[in-house]
Amino acid sequence: MVGSLEPISHISILSLNSYGRPGKIYYGRHRELYDDEAIVWFSEKLTGIPKGESDSHISVTRMLINAESTFEAVQGSEIDWQPHDDIINPYGDRRGISIDSVWTLDLDNDMLVLDKNDQTRRLHLNVLRQRPITFEDFEAYEPETIPKIDVRVAFPNPYWNPTDNVLERTEAFVTRILEDFAYQWRHVLRNRYNESTFRKLAWAVIRIAMLDFNVVEEAPRRRSRNFRMVDVHQLPEWKPLDTTVVQIRSVWVVLSQDIKNSLSLIREDYANRKDNGKFSNRHGKLNQSVTYLVLSLRHIMLCNIDDKTLEYTQPEPLFDGTNSPTKGAVKLLLIALHAAHTTTPIDYLPAELQDDILSSVSEGEIEGARIGCILNLGTTFLWKSRDRPLERVESWRNRTTGPLEQQIWFGGCFSGVAYC
Repeated sequence: MVGSLEPISHISILSLNSYGRPGKIYYGRHRELYDDEAIVWFSEKLTGIPKGESDSHISVTRMLINAESTFEAVQGSEIDWQPHDDIINPYGDRRGISIDSVWTLDLDNDMLVLDKNDQTRRLHLNVLRQRPITFEDFEAYEPETIPKIDVRVAFPNPYWNPTDNVLERTEAFVTRILEDFAYQWRHVLRNRYNESTFRKLAWAVIRIAMLDFNVVEEAPRRRSRNFRMVDVHQLPEWKPLDTTVVQIRSVWVVLSQDIKNSLSLIREDYANRKDNGKFSNRHGKLNQSVTYLVLSLRHIMLCNIDDKTLEYTQPEPLFDGTNSPTKGAVKLLLIALHAAHTTTPIDYLPAELQDDILSSVSEGEIEGARIGCILNLGTTFLWKSRDRPLERVESWRNRTTGPLEQQIWFGGCFSGVAYC
């Protein structure tokens, strides 16, 4: 049961990545498989499997033989392997206390890696293919850390200061949801992640900033086991953005995990689209300048480019898996992505009457607050249900009584964020 304090061995397998094709990842869990038992298990499965030829001229063939035979040896075992999009390090917060060990068969590098809360060890698979192994065969090593970027050095003054037309109610509403989203997915955000995971998380940030999500309201009639809404083995399930540069409303969004590379991407994209007439108005004249939003997840930055200059704002920290998004980061998101509202007759009513109208939009309060931000109606949402504070929900619980649960969804996929 997720949340149990009993040690659980948690196994990932990464298949061979060759000829530029992305590797396949399979994930499985095994209860009560302690380290000494796991070592015996790997020895039984992998000792004596074909090693392939050692001739350097057919090294790719040898790697394929090793990878395929290793994969087949463990795939047919009692582990229930499931396809996974990325490899996760579950340690770093209290949710990881139930995970005793993480074993990774890294077939790209031909290594067996053991991760624990306080150490990382590894073993070359050739040793395991030749004989049964012991814990002493593993060597300690320090995994690669995420390189830290001094953005003020990479992007020195002067900084561009775009017009700030962000509404207070929208900033407060979006900030709260982004903070809770970052908290729920902190096990992913504090570590390395691959391009697919990056693009999923980036798309979530964009949709939250645009208020482009649906609120699912669940009455207190759920019967379920008590387990976490987002656990340390989970990854986002919604689809990722499939391009590096995409137009959203009036800006162009650049997705790049390496923010230092963003300016060259912008210059290249601007030149290509200008040549193809993408930046011309309906009269065929070139627009004076174009705005780009750079999103690396760890930082965010706005850029303004024309034929002569490229300006940028000071990069702001967004998600690092530990801290909340900065006020400046949320502000830049909303400057870029929040659309101007259309005036309606309701605009001319007193704010109290606007609040009454918004409260009738749905049984819960969050959907009305979302509509209020889109239409610039009502007062700032105080995250209360009547006089009771709305709190972040972290677990699926057995609920037969109590208040309405309000969940944030991206289409048919749960974002991991809910309130009650």
